[in-house]
Amino acid sequence: MTARPAAALAGLAVLAGALLGPALPAGATPTSRAATSGRTAEDAAPAGPVQTGPGVPADVAEWFTSQAGDAVAARGVGELDVTVAERGELRPGVVRTVMTWSEGLVQGTDVTPPTRETDHWIAPLLLDGSAVGALVAAREDGAVDVADVSGDTDLAEELQSLPLATHVVHDVPLDAWFTVEEGEVSPLDAAARDSLAGAVPVEVYQRFVEERHATGDADEPGSAAPQPQDAGDAARAVAWVAAGAAALLVWAGIQVWLRRPEEPGRERARRSGAGGRRSPRRPSPDDRH
Repeated sequence: MTARPAAALAGLAVLAGALLGPALPAGATPTSRAATSGRTAEDAAPAGPVQTGPGVPADVAEWFTSQAGDAVAARGVGELDVTVAERGELRPGVVRTVMTWSEGLVQGTDVTPPTRETDHWIAPLLLDGSAVGALVAAREDGAVDVADVSGDTDLAEELQSLPLATHVVHDVPLDAWFTVEEGEVSPLDAAARDSLAGAVPVEVYQRFVEERHATGDADEPGSAAPQPQDAGDAARAVAWVAAGAAALLVWAGIQVWLRRPEEPGRERARRSGAGGRRSPRRPSPDDRH
C-alpha cells in the first residue's frame, strides 16, 4: 500500500471516530445521562408520594406521583419559564381537589355548604423546591390526565403555602382562584384580587358570584371577566381628553388677557385723549362788549 492510500484511510478513520464517538471497551456499557451529568441513581429516581389535601382519590395521588412529571414534559410546558433540560426535573407539590361554588350559593338559596367538589385537581409545579407554575389534572373517561398548565408563579407559591385542609375554589366565569376557610372567601391569584381586595364572609360575596353566573358561562373560563379596553377606544378617549384640556387652556388664556391691567402709558394716553376734547366755552356777557 502506498503512502497516499494509507493516509486517506487514516483520515477516514479519524472522521468516523469524530462522528460516532470513541469505541467502548469490550464488556463496557453506555453510561446513563444521569451519570454523565453528575447525578446519582438516587437523584434520578422518582420522588416519594405527593402530599394530598382532603378528598383526593388514591389513583389521582398516584398519577401525580408517578406520571405528572412525564405528562407535563410531553405536553411541552411552553407556559413555564423552564429549559428543556429542566422539564424532567419538575415535581408536583401538594395536590388539592378543585372546588367550585355550590348550586345553592350560585342561585342565592343556600350558602351552606358554599362549595362542592369537581373532578379536577391542582398542584404547584416545583423545580428544586421553587414554585414555577401550576398543574391541573382532570378525570376523563375514567383516566386522569393533564387539563391545564399555568406559568403563574404567584398562584403556585400560594398553593404550596396553604394549609392542607384549605379548600381551593376555581371561579370559572371569572377564571380566578379563591380559598374558602372558616366561612370567609379570600383571593388567591391576581384575577381574584381584581375582584376581591381581601377576605369577606361568604354571605357577603355570594351576590357577586350570583351576578357573574347570570352574565357568564359556568363552563367557559373568563366568560364574565372584565374585558380589556380596545386600543382604538383608548386612543379616542385620550384624544378627547387632550382636546378638552386644550380648550380649557385657551379659554383660561382669553380670560387672563381680557382682565389684564392696562399699561401706564396707554392708560395716560387714553385719559388725555378723553380730557383734551373740551366742549366750547359759552361766551359771557362781558365778551359781547
